[in-house]
Amino acid sequence: LYAAGLDSLGLKKDSVVTTSLPVSVESILSLLAASQMGSISNTVNFLFLKSNLAKYTDKKNSDTLIISDMFLPFISGYIKNTGIKNIVLTSLEDYLPEDKKGMFKDVSQLPKTLREKLSDKDALDQCLEDIRSLHGVEFIRMSEMLKEGKKRIGTIKYPEVDIEKDSIYSYTSGTTGDPKPFVLLEQAPNAIIEMHKGLDLKDYVGDRSLVLIPASHPTGLFFATYLQMAKGKTMVLQPIYDKNRFAQDLQDMKINHVLATAGFYNACLDKKVDLSNLTKACSGGEPITLSNLKRMNAWLKECGCPDPYINL
Repeated sequence: LYAAGLDSLGLKKDSVVTTSLPVSVESILSLLAASQMGSISNTVNFLFLKSNLAKYTDKKNSDTLIISDMFLPFISGYIKNTGIKNIVLTSLEDYLPEDKKGMFKDVSQLPKTLREKLSDKDALDQCLEDIRSLHGVEFIRMSEMLKEGKKRIGTIKYPEVDIEKDSIYSYTSGTTGDPKPFVLLEQAPNAIIEMHKGLDLKDYVGDRSLVLIPASHPTGLFFATYLQMAKGKTMVLQPIYDKNRFAQDLQDMKINHVLATAGFYNACLDKKVDLSNLTKACSGGEPITLSNLKRMNAWLKECGCPDPYINL
């Protein structure tokens, strides 16, 4: 369905679609859909887009952007200076049941950068004005794109898989200067999965895996998403996250596997919770010292986690 939706936008083999999404159903399915189409996913953190939108779209020959509507105010003023033709908007509300609609409207739980922008009425008004002034750019909701895609199911001839072709453009975190791009081939996800075959990591089909790191980061893409899906995990997606709730949520959600940055663990070293369900606690995306690793291990063991902490 998602691949057919992308086809409705005119994407073909080797087209580049830029995605800037939080941890969500759409972020995963958009990647898989682009792969099925033979297109290339250009996965970009919205903070990078804000710094230079044309660099991450025009210079990658990408005229289609899939972005969360809560990120739009950060880039709306720069769209007119790019060749973007299609902007697909997603919302955190899209997959919530009716009784949960509106749960993300409390911006006090957002990270500081998002909280400040989305609490600024002038900034939101300017975003609307920027959009109204655009010409030649089509805005479409993800739900509408999928409706168009549904009409095309069964009529599309997808290209044969070429494991040597470019599949994903990803970027480093930017902690050592400008984010550095690198190209992942179609075979990259399978290579990661094959590397882990035969390893007894004490994780099983159906285990609950908490996903906190977005697919715009290689650690989130390969280790938190693709690898866990290949193992048949139940994916527990958290698009907006307060790291101070990390320990409590691990307990209350009965999480079996988690991959988080070291900062999440550090925020919880004074929390007393029951983590006996947590068979695998991993970290990646941030540097860590040996002394810090020992403190984290001690905390996990004190809370009943049966397996040691692993730093990727």
